[in-house]
Amino acid sequence: MIAKRADEKKEFTGSYTGLAKYILRADKKETIAAGWVTNCGFEDYPAAINEINAVQAMNTRGNENAKTYHLVVSFPAGEKPSIETLKAIEDELCKKIGLGDHQRISAVHDDTDHYHLHIAINKVHPQSHNLTEPYYDKKKLVEAAKELEIKHNLRKEIDWENPKGINHQKGRGDKSVKVNSKARDMEAHTGALSFHSWVQDKKPDLLPKVQAATNWQDLHKTLAQYDLTIRPHANGLSISSRTQKAYIKASDFDRNTTLKKLEDRFGKYQPPTPSIKDLTPVLQYKLSPKQTGKAVNTQFAIYQQQQQSKKAALEAIKEARKQASAKLAKDYQERRESIKKDRLLNIKFKRRTYQLLKQTYQQDKVRLSTDFKQQSDAIYQQHPAKNWQDWLIHQATQGDKPALDTLRQNKPANSKPVERFAVWGEQEKQGMHLLKRLQPKVQKNGDILYQAMGVKIRDTGKRLALDSNQEAAIITALRLAQSKYGNHLDVQGDVEFKQKVVEAAVATGMNVTFADPDMEHRRRALKQQQPQEPTPTKPKTRTQNKPTKDQGR
Repeated sequence: MIAKRADEKKEFTGSYTGLAKYILRADKKETIAAGWVTNCGFEDYPAAINEINAVQAMNTRGNENAKTYHLVVSFPAGEKPSIETLKAIEDELCKKIGLGDHQRISAVHDDTDHYHLHIAINKVHPQSHNLTEPYYDKKKLVEAAKELEIKHNLRKEIDWENPKGINHQKGRGDKSVKVNSKARDMEAHTGALSFHSWVQDKKPDLLPKVQAATNWQDLHKTLAQYDLTIRPHANGLSISSRTQKAYIKASDFDRNTTLKKLEDRFGKYQPPTPSIKDLTPVLQYKLSPKQTGKAVNTQFAIYQQQQQSKKAALEAIKEARKQASAKLAKDYQERRESIKKDRLLNIKFKRRTYQLLKQTYQQDKVRLSTDFKQQSDAIYQQHPAKNWQDWLIHQATQGDKPALDTLRQNKPANSKPVERFAVWGEQEKQGMHLLKRLQPKVQKNGDILYQAMGVKIRDTGKRLALDSNQEAAIITALRLAQSKYGNHLDVQGDVEFKQKVVEAAVATGMNVTFADPDMEHRRRALKQQQPQEPTPTKPKTRTQNKPTKDQGR
């Protein structure tokens, strides 16, 4: 379990209403899995939001943008605690950071790889109207999460022995590298290799050269070969790219590259000389995918080409809009000057003409803005992906199997299935298998999420996982499994689930067999009990006797 304070999004910074609508999915087609209101006089969401806004308005001393706290609690893939457990976890976490008595709205989302809980908390106390700022909340949330994992028998999500949030993960070339929490979040969001990971990946070659440096200029020269530079930042040093906006703390690279230790070796910091600044690097950081393989490189090249086309099209629209706006403004000024210089018009008529001209000018500006916005929207609709991972998801949703395979490289190699109910086969058939009528939603790790009669079916590639044993979902899962794996299936679940699977297969007439001997025996028995349809017989045709010679006389 991971509990952390979420970064505020620009669209609802400081707005409790905006945050509440975001977590409740008020403006989206998706629905939340569950939700509730705490410490409010109303259970209805709109009424509770109005009440919280009224309480926040009672505090006139605090910053308007600092009255809301967004807490997110995430669970490992496949783990879905009960609502009672979620409420207990929420209460403990809020108490731990000093916001236990505060008003809040909570919403559970289950449309991603990880089941997670959003909590929108009002930091203004409902009775005292004082603004409570939870200092050192990160440390307190980590301590609480550790205790709650043990208390509620939850799976361990992070390494509690690592207080700085630096995780070891598999790097390029199967190397283990240290990645801090921010870089890990960036990689999880975009699917691209972070600058932090790239520097750590080069550390085995770079660190001995850094340790061999005898002065600041030697160090700058060594770093320049990797298109890096070291410079003062805040109270220490940072290692940054010379050509891109990317940097890490020098202490994150190695504990011996802090400001104090380097100044103990080389004296007071010295910037690089112009000759070192002009050195051509041997290696440099470039945006690249985390995944590896020839097919991935081909896909990434297509992605970058499409992104360049998108950027060029948007720049062209921006320039055209700029020129059109300038032409419109120039035309307005020229027409206004001509009216001003016309001596045949009296002051009253000129004033009225100015008003009409300005009104027309404003209408033309609105029309111009609308036209160019429609053009921009068309570009975004044609290229909806914001980053590499979004592009892969978009391609996979369109039926691109290689893109789906690339996404599935994001899965941990040793991840164990934790679903209660699942169906799978020995080997997946070639090609892409999507049930379009169920509106499949591709996840960041390559799982495909279906929804049948309110039940989620997750296609992980190797198996189809269900979160319920409802009959409609079982039938849908069996049809999808038959199309993916063939007619011989394996099933995971309790006795009741397996019995329902067998009954559904027989009732729908599916031509499938089961690897479980008991299930297969049950299937054959049920099939024999079914009434046999009589085989249709060919109706006898009446033959007419041919008349003899004596007939008809």
